[in-house]
Amino acid sequence: QDPSGGQVQEAPSATLSPGLSGTELSRARASGRMAATNGNGKTLLTISSPTGASAPGSPMVQRPDELHKELQTLLDYERVYSDNLRLALQRFSGPLEVSGLLDASDMKTIFGNLDEIYRKSLKMIDQLRLCMKSSSRLGSIPRLFTQDLLDSYKTYTGHHEAADKHLSRVQQNDRVGAFLNVQQRV
Repeated sequence: QDPSGGQVQEAPSATLSPGLSGTELSRARASGRMAATNGNGKTLLTISSPTGASAPGSPMVQRPDELHKELQTLLDYERVYSDNLRLALQRFSGPLEVSGLLDASDMKTIFGNLDEIYRKSLKMIDQLRLCMKSSSRLGSIPRLFTQDLLDSYKTYTGHHEAADKHLSRVQQNDRVGAFLNVQQRV
């Protein structure tokens, strides 16, 4: 139950940033309700449409008196998440690809669609900024959680376990292990 007395339905979620500096952000969409939660399960923002389905442009935001604060919190989490993705790409993915320490198959297994997730995170940040600047854009908040975005995260998280196992194997190579140790200290 939320502070205004309404019921908050728990929606299924997917972890978006496994292993990235402890920053986890979950996004969910279920039965017309979209929720953004942090890794500790705290709901940052819950949006539902009047009909229980995602009706573009006509959301009802729970706790409207805290909307700006909740949007700012969501924006802050997304910025941290985006920064972690950027660091993973700049410190690990890019240099590993250029160095030739790992082949294309290894890179795909370990990093999957991380670059796609990063681009979508940047887009999310831009859209959240626009929503915060103009109350007339609040109706676009549900569109931030598109099926395409959720599918990308589902792909990323669905391959996480395989990526971890593969990374553990390739780290056994002395050159790869040394590279990763140096990059983690930077």
